[in-house]
Amino acid sequence: MYPDTPSVSQLSHVISQAAAPAFLLGALAAFIAVLISRLNRVVDRTIVLNGISDDDSVRCRLKADLPRLMRRAAMLTGRSFGR
Repeated sequence: MYPDTPSVSQLSHVISQAAAPAFLLGALAAFIAVLISRLNRVVDRTIVLNGISDDDSVRCRLKADLPRLMRRAAMLTGRSFGR
């Protein structure tokens, strides 16, 4: 028997220590992807609302949603917009 052969418990410890950062990085990447996708939706909606003409009385009321979208963008990025 070789004196340097690791035991099963040593191997499981090494594997768990090596795999933990990969799971953490995967979770962080998924969280950032969700934040980016939500921010993209806010930006797309803001662009559409800003494209509405002030003369369009039917759709002009939709522009009232802009302050809420700006607050959402600020919460998603941790910044203050429009102040």
